[in-house]
Amino acid sequence: MAFFVGILLLLPLCQCFMVNLRHLGLDGIGNLAICRVCTCRQHTVECVPRREGEQFQLRMVQLPSWAESLSMFNLTLAAFPHFATAPRLRQLRLRHCSIRAPFHPLAFVPLHSLESVHLTDNRLMNGDKALPPALFRPLTQLRELSLSGNGLRSVRIELEGSQILDRLDLSQNPLCPEKKLGDALGAQWPPARRLQLEKANVLGLNSTHWTFGETKIAQRQNWAEMKKCHLAIPDTHWEALEQLRLGENAAFKLHQSALPRLTPLRHLDLSSAESVPEELFLVWTGHPEVQWRHICLRRAKIEPAIAPLYYEPYKSTNKNGNQRHNHWTMCPIRLEWLDISELGLEGTLRLDGCGQLKWLYADENALEAVRIGDSGPAELLLVSARGNRLRHWPEGLSRSAHSLTSVQLANNSISRLPPGLLEQYTQLNSLDLSQNALRHFRPILSGDDAKDVSHTRLIFLNLSRNQLRSVELPTTILSSLTVLDLSNNILTKFDSLYRLPALEHLHLSGNAGVRLPIKAEHSMLTRLDMANCSLTKMSDLSRLVALRELNLRANCLGEVPGHWLPPRGVNLLDVESNALRELGWDWRAEQLDALRELYAMENPWECACAFVPPLGRLFTQANRSTQCQRQDSQRWRRHSLHALLLHKVQGTDVQCLRAEDHWTIAHTAAHHAHSSPFNNDDSVQNPLALFVLPLVLIAGAFVGAALMARGARSLEGKWRLRGNSRNSLFAYQLVQPPTAEAI
Repeated sequence: MAFFVGILLLLPLCQCFMVNLRHLGLDGIGNLAICRVCTCRQHTVECVPRREGEQFQLRMVQLPSWAESLSMFNLTLAAFPHFATAPRLRQLRLRHCSIRAPFHPLAFVPLHSLESVHLTDNRLMNGDKALPPALFRPLTQLRELSLSGNGLRSVRIELEGSQILDRLDLSQNPLCPEKKLGDALGAQWPPARRLQLEKANVLGLNSTHWTFGETKIAQRQNWAEMKKCHLAIPDTHWEALEQLRLGENAAFKLHQSALPRLTPLRHLDLSSAESVPEELFLVWTGHPEVQWRHICLRRAKIEPAIAPLYYEPYKSTNKNGNQRHNHWTMCPIRLEWLDISELGLEGTLRLDGCGQLKWLYADENALEAVRIGDSGPAELLLVSARGNRLRHWPEGLSRSAHSLTSVQLANNSISRLPPGLLEQYTQLNSLDLSQNALRHFRPILSGDDAKDVSHTRLIFLNLSRNQLRSVELPTTILSSLTVLDLSNNILTKFDSLYRLPALEHLHLSGNAGVRLPIKAEHSMLTRLDMANCSLTKMSDLSRLVALRELNLRANCLGEVPGHWLPPRGVNLLDVESNALRELGWDWRAEQLDALRELYAMENPWECACAFVPPLGRLFTQANRSTQCQRQDSQRWRRHSLHALLLHKVQGTDVQCLRAEDHWTIAHTAAHHAHSSPFNNDDSVQNPLALFVLPLVLIAGAFVGAALMARGARSLEGKWRLRGNSRNSLFAYQLVQPPTAEAI
């Protein structure tokens, strides 16, 4: 008995301290207790809040014996959880968990089999207090360690023996900004094959040291202070390094002495670097010992190998500060991936000697031509040259016609395409030619020159913002096309929809007066955009049986007939900025029920019965809701508040009540709307009802007259009725009588 009494006394105390099953421990619940609040499936345990604002904490955790992976996301952990022994756990991910308290030096002892540890985007303390140097020493099988996004200023990691990590990620940490010039970093890292230091305040790299720090500018004193610290790089680290990612370090400078150390690397990311020696391209790219396969130089500044002997005017440099008309050898023998975007390159980009190149990014430059050359790449997979000055399709690109899957040439000046483009590039999945000067699009040849190609693999085609007058698709060669963007052209008609059986998204916005004749039923199109087309009459879309999103914004439509919509309706409808006065009165019930989002602002709606009640609930404007009643709409008459509202006034068959007037009649007549036989459209006349009804009305009249004579005085003292004429009909408002003080 005392035991049960103690349990009853402890229950309120547990609730007071928010102790529930989500605070798991080594209790009597069993080994699978964590699966009651987390998701357990196929050797994986995932712990995330099930709803917004839910408090989710894990303090002491005992994992199932079969668990190999544990992920925690967006939790509020005051400290790193205490784990029971988990011999099979291989992967641990804690992201956005707000871990603030320091780790216990033995925290990872029960998890000695871990191979991958991700502690990203938390709030770890700085220095050895948060991460003891020997914290990860028990993890003898550790291969990946990520500490990015924690605001760490110094990191000291010690592993057992000569252990080498496959990946070490210290990105987005302000490493060592508090150290002064000449101070040692006081940190030690294990060697890693892949080292990531993006946005880590990296200032420089030479053959022996890293340099970290930041520049602090005092606006009042108008001076800048550079705080630096250094970290020695042992030879064992250089020997193990294969991938080095230093992107988004805006003050980074690569010293020439580091170039020989970088030749064995396979991946080199120097994007946004302040200074990269030109010798990297002039000399080292041609060395046979160079192993580079992936080079990223986006937004980097190339430092000339020989300084000019005289002052060069501003016009001799591009917007990135790089010298103009430089001809660099950018293709080592083994290079497969090259990103030279936003370098301000001009003239012709020559890819001679880049025989192994497969991915090329040269966006946002000033290139006028791209020449592949006979010794250029023969198996390109992707070419991206957005935002240049290209006037023609890249010369020699046909050498890779059998392998190309993506070509991105948006925002150029291309006016012509090769004849039979899609017949030649049959492996293309994505083609972006937007913002060019195309006037016609003929993807295949005709007549005797036509090739025997049944279909292509093209999925995405963007031809927006050109000068297209016609798009010719004489066959079903684009049978796999899913997204087609023809917006902002000068098309007057698009009648090839039936030749695109797999099309799901069609964009025709910005084509003045474009017509969309639909010759056959289309069962795949789910999204149609015809905004800003100056349409005065809507196209018949009833054959688009799968349509779910329809955009008719910024046209001149006076109606959206229900018989021109898909039979089952759409989920999203945008009719803003048109000439609509009412909407939905001739729609089918299925069409009204299907609509979930309605955008209908900036239309000259009738004062108020513009919408059928289901649509009125979707439309809100400045905290003003609209509820509509219509006399000739038999479906919605049963929802009226009073029979008086169904009366025609001055030939108007649409009547409205605003939200602020809703209560005026509802309090006095709402019950009549449900009891009145006139509100039931399904009522059937019968002789007995016709005989009894007059007798009931006569008797009710006498009884009502007697009650009114008896209670007239009290009613007059309590309430007064005030008439108010709005839009040619009377609305009644209940108002309080004047008080004695007012009289």
